[in-house]
Amino acid sequence: MTGARDAFGRIAGTDREAREGTSSTAPEAAPASFGPSDRRRLRGAGTLGLLLTMLVCGAAVWGTLRATVDAADGDTRAVAFALAKDPLAPRSLLRAAPLRSAIARAGRELRAGEAFTDLTVSPLRVTLTAVDRREQRRWLIVGADGDVRTITMPATSNAPPVDVQALDLEVPERAVAARLRALAPHAREPRFSLVTDAATGRPTGWALSFSNVRRTESSYVVDLGGRPR
Repeated sequence: MTGARDAFGRIAGTDREAREGTSSTAPEAAPASFGPSDRRRLRGAGTLGLLLTMLVCGAAVWGTLRATVDAADGDTRAVAFALAKDPLAPRSLLRAAPLRSAIARAGRELRAGEAFTDLTVSPLRVTLTAVDRREQRRWLIVGADGDVRTITMPATSNAPPVDVQALDLEVPERAVAARLRALAPHAREPRFSLVTDAATGRPTGWALSFSNVRRTESSYVVDLGGRPR
């Protein structure tokens, strides 16, 4: 029995191309390989990514530092605003507790052989004079916000040291508060300074001063117990 023939007279199933067509399979994909140019592109992409990461981290650090500085500036302005309205506000250095803390902070800045000889206090800052064994003098200034600055003075001083930590700082606080009440509502810019004996350097009292009042009222002196002098 002969096989069936197709329209071209060929026996079905004997065509070579047809057989190959039905049995052929798709070739497997060749494994990927990287040439030198590909590796350079990958290295370039990695370097760019590293640079971008460094830039992002740097921007984050700068933003944190800027925020810290802005916060500190904002705190300083807030303290100054509060004390301008009320010179005896809780953070005023005219108050004994904040003043003690500020003096202690200044004391940590003393160099070997230095000692305090006097101090002047306003609501926003306390200025202490430090003198060393060679009579070299400088100011240590502590703000109500805790900031500390130093200024070297060109002139020397032989003033004897004063134990400022032993002073009763509630005495000038009470004296300033009493004078502010007596001079209200006119008195402005209250401050006080330590008074010492010219010969011995021993503390003898406190000198208070005010602005926006009559000259006879602008200064007021009390002894170490708070009694008028």
